[in-house]
This record gives sequence, C-alpha cells and structure tokens, in this order.
Amino acid sequence: MRPRIRQRAITLGILVATLVVVLLLVLIGFGVLVLPSPPSKTMTVSAVDFTLQQGTTSQGVGWFGASEFSYTGAEGYPTEVAVGSTLVVQWQFSNFDTVGHTIEQVNVTGPFLLLHSDPSLPITVPPGTDDGRIGFTIQVPNDAGADLAIDLSVSTS
Repeated sequence: MRPRIRQRAITLGILVATLVVVLLLVLIGFGVLVLPSPPSKTMTVSAVDFTLQQGTTSQGVGWFGASEFSYTGAEGYPTEVAVGSTLVVQWQFSNFDTVGHTIEQVNVTGPFLLLHSDPSLPITVPPGTDDGRIGFTIQVPNDAGADLAIDLSVSTS
C-alpha cells in the first residue's frame, strides 16, 4: 500500500509542476510576466575636446572664439552611453569677425566615428552670428567599460 501512496504523491507532484510551468508560459506569452533583459554594456564619454583651425579677427580673437576648448561638467560630461550606440554633440558658436567664414569639415579621432553633421558641412557663417549651432552624430565604439574623450578637429576658412 505504501508504494501506491508514493506513486500518487509523485504523480501529483509532476502534475502540479506541469501546471505551474504551463501557467508561467501562458503569462509570459500574454506579456504579464516579462523576462529581464541582460544589462546593456556601457562606456563613459569623459569629455568632448574641440580643436579649431581658424584665423583671428583684427582684434586678435579667433573667428569662432577659443581655438581649443572642452565640454565637461557644465555641458553634461562625463556621461554613460551604450556601446555601439550614437551620441549627438551640439556645438554652439559665434562668428566674432566682420566677414563670413566657412566651417569646412570636422574630423573625429578613433575609436569614435563621425556619421554626419546637421546641418551638413561645409556651411558659411555670416559675420556677427552669435547663435550658430551644429549637431554632430557620433558612433560610440564597442569598448565596454572604457573611459574616453571625443576629440573633434574643426577646419575653417
């Protein structure tokens, strides 16, 4: 008689386990239960460093201001970004000269990649412009855990 009770207990246990698995699969199928996704891998963009190849005004000021400057804390850096994603860096600038100047091209040093700018380059900036803006869309490398600065080199004429 004991083997019969043991057999019923095993059968009941298998039945209950099967029902629980089926119920969980149904809840997952209807989106009630969501399986957690693996954490995304990130890297840190510590700063954005700009170098402008530019001339100077008659007062000795760079056409677009300082020839070297960095975006750091006040501009939101460092920032964590998902590896392989894109990041848009906005450059707000002024033309301090009395004549127009052209922003010819921008280069980014590796491992970052410049995908495009908005507006597309080259652009001519009229004299006295104080609200110019260009957005650079940059591909982030797949260096999980890295802490890197983006170096942008801007050519002007």
